Amino acid sequence: MAKIEVNVKELEVAKVVSGPFDLFSDSFRIEFLEPPTSLNATVLMRATYFSSSPLIQQGKSHPQSPPLHLHFDQSETFLVVSGSVGTTETWAAKDEVWTAENTPHEIKPWVP
Repeated sequence: MAKIEVNVKELEVAKVVSGPFDLFSDSFRIEFLEPPTSLNATVLMRATYFSSSPLIQQGKSHPQSPPLHLHFDQSETFLVVSGSVGTTETWAAKDEVWTAENTPHEIKPWVP
């Protein structure tokens, strides 16, 4: 599988089109950005998780934690700039931790 190339500087200056929205007792912030054409993306979101939040410290028990799900005709790519983010994916419900060193990571269509 070819590694996705991302220009972090391009993301840092991407225009905010909506937000920021502080959600779930200010445990994280979401911003919707205008995707650079180099990404070939239709949606770009920046998420900031506040590690000092008691809700974030709950990990997968956080009320925002999505259920295992499929995207039928799109992939989802994660890029961690600092810290770490966990995912549960594949039919085996495998837990992974992502950092700046091992991202971007793409979850392909039809992969939970």
